[in-house]
Amino acid sequence: MPFSSRTPWLVALMLVPALWVITAPTPAAALCAGDCGADLAAAPKTVEKFVKARWKATLACGKKASPGCPTACPVPDGAAAPYLLSAGCSALIACNLDALAESAYDATWDDGNACASAPATKCGNLRAATAGKLVSTKLTRRRANKMNLFPKDVAKCGAKIAKLPGCDPNVCDGASAWVDDIFPLAISPTGYQALPFTVAAAGEGVATLTIATVGTDWGTKDSESVVVSYDLDGAPLGQLVLYGGETPTEYRVLLGAVTPGAHVIGLHAEKKLSPNPKAPVSVTAAAAVESIPAGDPRYDFTRYAPIVLGIDTSVNAIPQHPGYARSDVPLIVYAKPIPKVGYTTYQYVLIWSNEDFGTGVYPDVLMARYGRTTDIEGIVEVDVDGAGTLLTTRYRPDETGNLPVFAGSYRGSHPIVRVATGNGLIEDDGTSTLAFGIAPYAFDDTGLPRELGMDLDPISYAIMAKEMIREGKTEPNPNPNTKKLSDARNYLFVDYDIDVDVGGQVLRGIATIGGTTYYSDHNQPIQGLSPRVTKGVGRLAIEVPPGTQIGDIESFGLRGVGTMSGTLASARAFLLDGDYLPGADIVYTGPQFQSGGNPSWTVTP
Repeated sequence: MPFSSRTPWLVALMLVPALWVITAPTPAAALCAGDCGADLAAAPKTVEKFVKARWKATLACGKKASPGCPTACPVPDGAAAPYLLSAGCSALIACNLDALAESAYDATWDDGNACASAPATKCGNLRAATAGKLVSTKLTRRRANKMNLFPKDVAKCGAKIAKLPGCDPNVCDGASAWVDDIFPLAISPTGYQALPFTVAAAGEGVATLTIATVGTDWGTKDSESVVVSYDLDGAPLGQLVLYGGETPTEYRVLLGAVTPGAHVIGLHAEKKLSPNPKAPVSVTAAAAVESIPAGDPRYDFTRYAPIVLGIDTSVNAIPQHPGYARSDVPLIVYAKPIPKVGYTTYQYVLIWSNEDFGTGVYPDVLMARYGRTTDIEGIVEVDVDGAGTLLTTRYRPDETGNLPVFAGSYRGSHPIVRVATGNGLIEDDGTSTLAFGIAPYAFDDTGLPRELGMDLDPISYAIMAKEMIREGKTEPNPNPNTKKLSDARNYLFVDYDIDVDVGGQVLRGIATIGGTTYYSDHNQPIQGLSPRVTKGVGRLAIEVPPGTQIGDIESFGLRGVGTMSGTLASARAFLLDGDYLPGADIVYTGPQFQSGGNPSWTVTP
C-alpha cells in the first residue's frame, strides 16, 4: 500500500547519549537465557509436543502436590526419545516452564527446588492450566504465521481467569514472553507475524528489531534483500529493506506516540517488493522497545523525525534506478542540534549506502576525497521551542542551500518527505511503496567529519562496500597505482583536522608501507573532478596493497601540493577488517606545524 506525503576516540568526541535504555531482565529470564533456534527450525512440531507434555506433567504434580517436595515432579526429558531435542534447548524450555509454574502457582510451589510444596488452590490450578495453554497456542500461532491472532488469545486467557473472583489474570501477560527470547520468529513469504511488547509510560516509541534473512546478501545480484512491512497494533507504519543477510542485524524504527500497556509490532513480507522473496526471514530476538518520555533530551528530535518515502520501481520510479531494495538503501539517520535564541533547530542527516547519480558516478573520487561511497545529506530541518512545540519544518529540494517551508503531510508529528532524485534531493509530496521511519541517533557533527555518522551503525561500511563490488565498480585486480575504485578493505581511512594558509583542493593523503608511499589521489594528474581535499575537518582514503594490516603502517598523514604552511591539529587512521567493519585505529593529537614546498604532515605510530 503506497504511503503519502566505535573507538574510545570516537566516543570521546561524539559525547552521544545512548538511545536505548535496556530493561533489566527478571531473575527467571536471566536464569533461562539461551537460544533454541536450531531445534525450532528443524522440528517445530516436536518442540510444541515437548512443551505440552512437560507442562501437562507439571499440572498433574502441582494440582495435588503428588509427589510433593522435596521430590521433584516426574517430567519428560526433551533430549530423550521421542523428542530428541538438543540437551541445551531441552534444559532451556524446562527452565522457562519451571519459572512459569513459580508464577502461576505462587505460594504452593517451591521456587528453589521446582517442586509442589502444597496442593494448588483453585485459582492456582486455573492460572497454571490457562497460562500453559497460552504458551502452546503461541508456538502454534508462530509456526502457522498467524501471530496477528495472538493478542486475542492473550485477552481470552485473562478473561477466563478473571471469571474466578479474586484470581489475578496478569499471569497471561508474561506467560509466553520467554518464547520470543529463545525461539527465532520465522516469517513466511505469505504470512504475518507479531512481536508483542509492553511499555510502562506514554512516550515516543522506538524499536530495535533484530532480523536475519538466510540466502540474501547485499553483495549478491538479484538476492540483495527481503522487504518487510511493519505495523503497530495493526496501523501500517512502513517498510524495512533487510540488507543484513544471514547475520542477525538490528533495524531501528520509529513507532510514533505509544500509550502505556501492551502493544504488538506486526511483520509481513512483501513478495513483490523483494529481490529474493523466497529467502527465509527470522526475527532472532524479542523486540527492544523504548517509550521515550516528554522531558527526555531525545524526545523532541525523535518525535519530529521525518518519514522518508523511498525510490521504488512502481509509484516512485526514477529512470535507470533499480530501487532502494537493491541500491542506495537508507541506512542511518542522525539529528544534529543547532541551538538558536529561544529555540533549537534539529537537522536530520540521512546516510544512504550509495548514490547512483550526481557525484556517485565517480566512486573513486568519492573514496579519495571523502573516504566513503555512501551518500550523506541533510534532508529536513525542524525548529522546536523550549516547550517542545514545533515552529517550522523545512526540506531540501535542491543544492542551493535554501530550504523551503514544508507544506506536506504528517504521520502524527512526523513529516512525510519523498526522495525525488537519484542523488537524494527531497520533495514534500508524492507517494511510494517504500516508507522508511528510521529512528535517529543523537549526533552533533560540529567540528567533526560527518563520515563519523557511519560509525553510529558500523554495518554501513559493509553495505557500502558490498554494493560497489556487486555493481562492478571495483577493479578485479587491486592496484594502488591506478585510480579505479578498489575493495573498501584495501583503503586506509584517515580523519583529519588541518589548517593551511592557501585555499582550494591542495592536500592529499599519504601512507608509507614497506618503504613505499601511497597517495589518496594515486599521485596522478587530475582529470575531471579533483580527488584532493581542502583545509578543515574531513575524511579521506588512501588505497594500499591488499592484506595491509594496521601494524604495517609506517607513517600516514597529509601532503600539500604547492607552497604553503599550516598546522595539523589531529588525525586518526583505520582499516576495515575481513567483514568490512572498522578495525583498530591509530590516533594522533597535534599540533604539528609544517611549511615550504609540498610540505608533509606525517604521523609515525
